[in-house]
Amino acid sequence: MDAVSAGAMQKGDVLVTISEPGCERTIEVRSTVQGLYGRRIEAVCKELLDDLHIVKGHFEVVDQQAFDCVIRARLRCAIARMGGLL
Repeated sequence: MDAVSAGAMQKGDVLVTISEPGCERTIEVRSTVQGLYGRRIEAVCKELLDDLHIVKGHFEVVDQQAFDCVIRARLRCAIARMGGLL
């Protein structure tokens, strides 16, 4: 599987794409509110990935002003679609 996504590019949502499941973990965040919340969005992702013991994969997070709970849900969904094997 090359890449999987979850979410949408709509206001209040986030699009999470996971690719390169064999590479070292990287998180790329782009947001309409990058200056205000970019580091918080990355921290939310890191926290969930650490909790799930996921250390591999490239995670692209394109935020459209989503709440933390939405970011976590979309990230979990993308991981499930990847088969949870990261």
